[in-house]
Amino acid sequence: MKFWALALEKPCSDDAIIASLKGISKILKKNEEQDPIVKSRLLLEFEIQGMISALENLQKHDSDDVYEAAFSLLEQYFDKEYVEGGEDNDNVPADISVN
Repeated sequence: MKFWALALEKPCSDDAIIASLKGISKILKKNEEQDPIVKSRLLLEFEIQGMISALENLQKHDSDDVYEAAFSLLEQYFDKEYVEGGEDNDNVPADISVN
């Protein structure tokens, strides 16, 4: 996981970033099927490895597609505090998905 966090911080094409975010989304979606303890451990590991910071930084990306994919992951799988603007962010559509 540290690899993805570091990779998302490096300059690369928007397509490569979005492909990485789709892979992360698949992992997190599969994790939803686990029992609560396993589910919590993976989310904690994502946080420890810097994934949340990487996703937060991608919310500042020039590409709307990258921004939306990062926003969607944070909104779907992590606390509202990680989403740019917190709970008061009404400017982003709720139907964004990287699936």
